Amino acid sequence: SLSLASSFALNTSGSSFEGHPSYDPSSVWGFLPLSGGPFPTPSALHGSPLFSTSPSQCVIMCLDSVTRKCVGAIKLTEDDPANLSVRLEYSIWTPTYQGKQQEVEAGYLALGKIFGMGYRRVSFDCDVDDSEGRKMAGRLRFALEGERMKDVLIEVDEDTVVSRNSYSFALLNSDWNGEGGARDHVFEKIYGRRALKIDKGRRKEDDEDDNELKIKKEREKEEEKEGGDVPALQTEELKKKN
Repeated sequence: SLSLASSFALNTSGSSFEGHPSYDPSSVWGFLPLSGGPFPTPSALHGSPLFSTSPSQCVIMCLDSVTRKCVGAIKLTEDDPANLSVRLEYSIWTPTYQGKQQEVEAGYLALGKIFGMGYRRVSFDCDVDDSEGRKMAGRLRFALEGERMKDVLIEVDEDTVVSRNSYSFALLNSDWNGEGGARDHVFEKIYGRRALKIDKGRRKEDDEDDNELKIKKEREKEEEKEGGDVPALQTEELKKKN
């Protein structure tokens, strides 16, 4: 919404805000030339490529739990349900939150939702000189797949076009899930070792409940087969009578 864009535009413009001194906005937008930032007004941000989405894209706005102001944005693109893959286009944060727990937690929650929906692969690219992008990928346990030379042409101004080399990262569901996987690593980093131990216990209980439910359903199927088209409950009653 425009109200969310208002705080985000101000806090990423380079101007001082909430006790934070003025700064070079390129620290936020320097490696995101196609996003259009920094933005002079909230309406400019609201109508920018950052918020422009298609059916295969979405933007996740991240709010401070106390102030309720927008402090970060995650954009997902290239949603491919047929192949169960999606791209993390960029993760943008105000200087106060760059590299902090909130950034990691937002990425963790987004990835958990994606893999929980059955997706197998999340990809992410960044400029080879983008240290914050590389750090973000590392915090979320993305694996470096390689470097693509002359990957993107970026128009700096009417007379200048530069070529970007990109690092390609990916995170797979098989790397995210499982004992000691990326999920556990990121969870512990955010919430601590004790919380991870509790979380593992809860997940184990959930797995046991799921297994019991699976066994119950298989048993009901077998009972239905034994009784032909007779429902399972009626089959049990017939067995008792006999």
